[in-house]
Amino acid sequence: MAYQTITLEKAEEIITLTLNRPERLNALSEQMTEELLNAFGEVDKDETVKVLVITGAGRAFCAGAEVEDAFLKWKEGRGDEKLTQMVSGKWTEKACLALKGLKIPTIASINGAAVGWGCTFPLACDLRIASEEARMGLVFGKVGYMPEFGSTYFLPRIVGITRALELNFTGRTIDAKEAKEMGILNQVAPLTELKDAR
Repeated sequence: MAYQTITLEKAEEIITLTLNRPERLNALSEQMTEELLNAFGEVDKDETVKVLVITGAGRAFCAGAEVEDAFLKWKEGRGDEKLTQMVSGKWTEKACLALKGLKIPTIASINGAAVGWGCTFPLACDLRIASEEARMGLVFGKVGYMPEFGSTYFLPRIVGITRALELNFTGRTIDAKEAKEMGILNQVAPLTELKDAR
């Protein structure tokens, strides 16, 4: 499959999947979701692959899902099941579930801003590494949106229910150092060294 919103690069036994919409800060779209699901299927079938690394192109890891577009489309097409699924978050959850279901170890290499879905998606990975410049935030409440799958299922299992509630209720953005102190990140590295910090 020819991908338009992601890239796959294989080097020996490691595949690097890059969210590749830098002009939109790698925001998740329905097309990206479909491509991620297809790519995870490809990775799962390749028995020579030992590790999957996920990162973002440009200055952000992922600016979240394209909620605004989804809401506008849903408003214009009220009653359309596909659009209702977009707004309700079902298509954002599919990618997290597929990632968690992979048989090989997965690493999130967070190169920059990771907010909303971009913050919860890495929670489905086995390990999370971020650059010193990275910022993470569960900003759902700030835009009147219910926290989705990653932040309500994975996060409490990583940081505990009290911390998870705090991050979801306040919607505050934390830097990489604080994220590591909380246990969200396994490692923090300078951006120039992030690729080798695996």
